[in-house]
Amino acid sequence: MSWLPFAIAAPLLYGVTNFFDKYLIEKRVRDPMLLTVVGGWVGAAFGFGFWAVHGFPGMPVQSAIILIASGCLFQWALIPYYKALQHEDTSRITPLFQVIPVLALILAAIFLQERLHGNQVLGFVIVLAGGLALSVQRLERGLFRFRRSFWLMMLASLLYTLPFVFFKSVEQPFWNALAFEFFGLGLGSTLLLALPSIRTRVRAGLPAIPKNTWWPIMTNEVIYIAAKMCTFYASTLAALSLVTVMGALQPLFVLLIGLGLTLFFPHIVKEDIRKNTLILKAAATVIVLVGVFIMQR
Repeated sequence: MSWLPFAIAAPLLYGVTNFFDKYLIEKRVRDPMLLTVVGGWVGAAFGFGFWAVHGFPGMPVQSAIILIASGCLFQWALIPYYKALQHEDTSRITPLFQVIPVLALILAAIFLQERLHGNQVLGFVIVLAGGLALSVQRLERGLFRFRRSFWLMMLASLLYTLPFVFFKSVEQPFWNALAFEFFGLGLGSTLLLALPSIRTRVRAGLPAIPKNTWWPIMTNEVIYIAAKMCTFYASTLAALSLVTVMGALQPLFVLLIGLGLTLFFPHIVKEDIRKNTLILKAAATVIVLVGVFIMQR
């Protein structure tokens, strides 16, 4: 089975969750940390469901610990990300996530002995360049200046990349490994409550969530979990660096979804659809597609 459809489906699903997040934060919940904690608990519930369906299979203690720790890191990656957002505009923060494929390339080479060869290397570089162009609102100087938000984003990217390396390293049956990974999401959320500021926010925010807000929250979390599953599964079929670099397509999917919503539902979302922006995004998309084509040859 090809890894590419799953690797492409992941950024598409993540792109959908971007709009759910924006809707929930701006109009319903407003506290991203509350959504983070709730999301981890939902992930743990899915993990228990996967485990139950497959008859509560066992796993070596070391592998279970690695996977649970991996899930915790996924949740904790959001802390430096939100801190970075307090210092910089979103448009200057999100392009820095393009460092994730580079980290995956390095970490997979060190811990998994993965290597890219020939066209894979060339395609990787081209997709990465196109992804960076897709991520920025405009080309500007100082994007990679070593300011505080830069280091926070490097930490967030590292915490996001390590779980994929951990997951692939244990070499356990996919669904069983996924269950323990998702248990870690719940544990990571619960451990966040050890911080008094987060515990206070969650304690005050949970009762205040209207009943009709829970269905978009749950829908968002299910889509987010599906995106994670696609990435994990694709990583079992191909080199981790190739899978993560396909995240370069997420800004394209966000653009297309946002364009549709802006044209037909402007009261919900209104995105930048100026001519210069669309030309830049279209050129970057062509670059990404060329890179994907080269990788597959």
